[in-house]
Amino acid sequence: MTSPKLQMLRNYRDKIYIMILICSKSAGYYGSINNRITGFLILISTALTILNGVLQLGSIELKYVNIVCNALMALTIGFNRAFKFGEKSSDFHKHSLNFTKLEHTLENEYNLNKNISDEFIKNIVDMYDTYLDSLHFSVPGNIINNVKKEVGDNYEFPLSIGGKPSDLKTIQIVKTRGEPPAMPSLPSLPSLPQTVAQTLPQNYMKSDFVFPQ
Repeated sequence: MTSPKLQMLRNYRDKIYIMILICSKSAGYYGSINNRITGFLILISTALTILNGVLQLGSIELKYVNIVCNALMALTIGFNRAFKFGEKSSDFHKHSLNFTKLEHTLENEYNLNKNISDEFIKNIVDMYDTYLDSLHFSVPGNIINNVKKEVGDNYEFPLSIGGKPSDLKTIQIVKTRGEPPAMPSLPSLPSLPQTVAQTLPQNYMKSDFVFPQ
């Protein structure tokens, strides 16, 4: 039978993995929008510069061109500032790295010390909650739906994005006297999708932290 500690580690490793996917995809999503807006501003600015050089100075056509182009640029800049696409991309990218480091911390501790302490598990839970609380922006609904389609029902989802509460009877930490018994292995996670894996370190998921099926 699976031990309570092992079940708890499985639940939180699933949630950390899901958050890595969600944060990576969200960073790419908002970054793509921000890049398109930046490209549009560069195009308008270049066109305005060319037209100012081609059209006769003081002509009515040049006046209208300047009004339209400046209005478009001001509207686009205001739209980008209001929705903060660049800030959202940076924030989700930072949290993707944070959750990746947290997952590596869990792996390293398990590989080095099979008898994981209650204190370590508590620290993992606290750090996970801290990273969730520090997310400044909401996750796009389409990103959540895409991740759910990719992983199906095989993983525990965070409560904040539609996950279900865990069974407390299966995850409560049981303290024992003396040295705790060695824990069995945890099941390994699948490789990240190629589009997400490209945004993460080269050695991500290349660990011997594997579990029996």
